Amino acid sequence: MTSQILTVDDVCLRVTSGGTPSRRISDYFEGAIPWLKTQELRDSWVYETEEHITQTAVENSSAKLLPANTVMMAMYGATVGKLAILGAEMTCNQAACAMIVDPNKADYRYLYYALLNDRSRIIDRANGAAQQNLSARTIKALEYRFPSVEEQRAIAATLGALDDKIESNRRAVEVSRELMRAHYEAVEKSLVRASEVLKPILGGTPKRSLPEYWRGGVKWASAKDIASASGGFVVETAETVSEEGVRNSAAKILPKGTIVMTARGTVGALARLAEPMAFNQSCYGLQAIDRNEASLFLALEAAVARIKDAGHGTVFNTVNMATFDQIEIEVPTSRRLDNLFQEMSAIVLQRLKENARLAVLRDTLLPELLSGRIRVQVEEAAA
Repeated sequence: MTSQILTVDDVCLRVTSGGTPSRRISDYFEGAIPWLKTQELRDSWVYETEEHITQTAVENSSAKLLPANTVMMAMYGATVGKLAILGAEMTCNQAACAMIVDPNKADYRYLYYALLNDRSRIIDRANGAAQQNLSARTIKALEYRFPSVEEQRAIAATLGALDDKIESNRRAVEVSRELMRAHYEAVEKSLVRASEVLKPILGGTPKRSLPEYWRGGVKWASAKDIASASGGFVVETAETVSEEGVRNSAAKILPKGTIVMTARGTVGALARLAEPMAFNQSCYGLQAIDRNEASLFLALEAAVARIKDAGHGTVFNTVNMATFDQIEIEVPTSRRLDNLFQEMSAIVLQRLKENARLAVLRDTLLPELLSGRIRVQVEEAAA
């Protein structure tokens, strides 16, 4: 069978959106039916949601029960274009578009990858709209190349194998981090000022007017890179700088493992450097004094969470050197877990780096497979 150019609407049994039950009726949100919000669309399978609703809530709102394998896309706001595949029957809010694929016409995973590959164009469409949103009508009209369903499945299986490994690593990272937090919470701790155990160092930005300072061999983390880091480490950065740029600016290269905190934008976000990196002046590098960074990261992470939960927003309105004299952190009294935290952090970093390599491979293969420039043998994929 030759490939066809078909719209999303052509290959779906239904393209719809959800709804939000009335928040005034608290009973509606005390059920067992998963209710998905667009913040939970993370370009992966989704099996569970933060909130759940009742059958009565479904019947008295625009929320709809959606089957497993439904492809989801965020239509509004900061998450526009984000995707997910439902791993179980769920409902969703009105900001999500739900695509229920006709299995006789398309493989749901193939459609997911087609949308993922087209994300930049989809986001451009949203930005060009009057409301900076997508509509179900716009999504229905998106056109893609669809080979035979068998070939679609073979392509999806190839890409899915990479995503499955990425997801496996992601879960292992989360389990390892939760285990470290549990160990940290269980031990006796002493309250100290952050500046007693961490040395704050402000970052900097090389002159953008000098191109030789940019696109060099040094990764340069912005506050956005820190805030979006997964697994507690910054592995990749949006920009790089040259060593000359570092030498001729306030930027500094700090060693692998250094803790970095954002001082602007999403204030108080934390991550550790996966390798020696520089960073901008919207961040502070925090070098450990006489303790390892893994233990102090857990202590600082817990302190930041407590401050935010308590609503002390003034602490993080403006972060400067004096802020670290004000923040108190609980440091484990004994050092016996320091090596364990360091070893577990090393395993976490190993998994995150593997995921970065797998993501590059997947993103390289994605346009080639979807365009037909690289073909997958259907028989091989089925074997």
